[in-house]
Amino acid sequence: VSHQTGNIPATILSRTQRLVFQTPDEHEGVEWLRNHIDSSHDPVLLLKLAGGAPLWARDLSQTQFLTMRATLLKHLQDITKGQVNPIALPIKKDAMPTLLLLQVLLTLLLDMLRLQLGAETQYLMHIDYLSQLKILVQGLAVASLMKFIQSVQEATFSLKSAANMNEQLVIEDLFIQWSLLRC
Repeated sequence: VSHQTGNIPATILSRTQRLVFQTPDEHEGVEWLRNHIDSSHDPVLLLKLAGGAPLWARDLSQTQFLTMRATLLKHLQDITKGQVNPIALPIKKDAMPTLLLLQVLLTLLLDMLRLQLGAETQYLMHIDYLSQLKILVQGLAVASLMKFIQSVQEATFSLKSAANMNEQLVIEDLFIQWSLLRC
């Protein structure tokens, strides 16, 4: 079972059968989630953040994911305002895996890009942070944001590869890049 068939060697892939599991429709997913998560969590938001995958949404609800996401967004805001050192990340390495942190960062950035390009709010993942995202994109050039998104994607790819990258340095480098976007 794999969600990344591009990483499976061709010799193994040729001997497998492909079964595609479709994402359930939003209504089904939300109803299922209501029965499987704490009532303090918003099932619609969690399902959106999980890309429509109810099991992953349930897993996110059982972690500190929402708190870490809020902390990450606040760190971006504080860097933008010049209130903190970009490398003073308030999220401890053990609290959120680096690849998950990069994924959250990437989805926040993609929402910012969508806002800059005039997309409707229904296409945003982090709809609960709409006002904060609008403030973050003010005065930010689309080309600069796209270049930074590419840097985050490259960092993610590098960390997934066989290269032995220092995760902390990769994250610090990205936040330094973010701090320089408006210069």
